Amino acid sequence: MGAASGLFALGYGIFRCIAECFREPDAQIGYIASGWLTEGQLLSLPLIIIGAVLLVVAYRHSRSVRQPPPF
Repeated sequence: MGAASGLFALGYGIFRCIAECFREPDAQIGYIASGWLTEGQLLSLPLIIIGAVLLVVAYRHSRSVRQPPPF
């Protein structure tokens, strides 16, 4: 439970961060840190962190819940 949401958030955040590398930054904002970090990449970082946390919580929860035998 929660693994699908975590995987989506993590994947979307990573893809968005990579896509921002090839995109021209906004003229009024430009680069934020040392000429390589754009605002889109900065805003993708919380999404990556949230996705990773959701995955960890989901897999820890699934290991703690015992599954009944399949037969």
